Amino acid sequence: MCLMSWFARMWSRISIDDGYAIPIHRQLTTWATKKGIVYNPRTDERTHAYGFYPQ
Repeated sequence: MCLMSWFARMWSRISIDDGYAIPIHRQLTTWATKKGIVYNPRTDERTHAYGFYPQ
């Protein structure tokens, strides 16, 4: 096990147990296009013109 991974897990457990952090945020992104146009979404949530193409 990586030392950084261990520290991250320990800090997460301590912060949640002590009430410091409540994981309530879930990132979602939505795109909409006109009929006949398709968009290839990116995992980094950036939108580029070259991501759109005709269907």
